[in-house]
Amino acid sequence: AFHKRGGKLIMLHNTSDLAISALATARYYDAIVGSMGKKAADQFVRLYIVPGGDHGGANAPSKVDLLAMLERWVERRQAPSEEAIAEEYSADMQVTRSKPLCGYPRYPRYAGLGDAKLAASYRCVPVSR
Repeated sequence: AFHKRGGKLIMLHNTSDLAISALATARYYDAIVGSMGKKAADQFVRLYIVPGGDHGGANAPSKVDLLAMLERWVERRQAPSEEAIAEEYSADMQVTRSKPLCGYPRYPRYAGLGDAKLAASYRCVPVSR
């Protein structure tokens, strides 16, 4: 019903969330894809998994403007890309680390070269299930 009404949903879940497992959210997304098919699911839902972030997103680059992504999707019909950049900030609002947010079922992996604190040093790869 949500999809039929034109609803759009962007989910983000941190892997070190002690309150709710990221696996539960991944299973929810997988259930949507399983019941509707990937093509239909891609029309209204996205999931991004943040490696290492706790319940509030601390301890990892987890800050990303999901509202702007959702606005572009709803108002301009520009679906979110398969990758976004998440950042972590210092107290004086300087970027200290960044990492790609990969559209699930992909996950960022260090490419083996470059600064591990920079998103450019990572590639989005399929997760093993």
